[in-house]
Amino acid sequence: MTEYEVAGHRMVDGSSAVRLIDIMAGASANSAERYVPTRALQKYVKPTASPVPRALVTMLVIAALASLCYEYVHLRTDIVTLTGSIGQKEVELDDLTIANQEEYDRINAGVNIDEIRRIAIEEMNMVYPDSDQIITFKVDEDDYVRQYADFK
Repeated sequence: MTEYEVAGHRMVDGSSAVRLIDIMAGASANSAERYVPTRALQKYVKPTASPVPRALVTMLVIAALASLCYEYVHLRTDIVTLTGSIGQKEVELDDLTIANQEEYDRINAGVNIDEIRRIAIEEMNMVYPDSDQIITFKVDEDDYVRQYADFK
């Protein structure tokens, strides 16, 4: 075996390969130990995720769930508010419908058809049409007729 020193390290030429020897601090050149890289001594351990990203992910999930809960409560509050508003509008519609019907009935009660006919015939000299002056035609119930010219 041949020993030689390169860049502060002792090299040993052995049977199959050249090996590096560290000169230990305070040890003599003759009592140097064989250098074995620390990486070769360690067993390969699969790297695991550090706890900081897991904590960060957990915090983000909790924040997202809190945000969803807040939005859910907010939407439920809006729904309850709108439901109450719809109820108030329905009551208001019922009141207006009843008031409208009462006003319609009051107006109809104040109209005397016989008095209108008497005034039209006696005071305005209106007469009923003859049978040859009446023209009949068919119209849908939900439609109306507009006359643009005289009928012949």
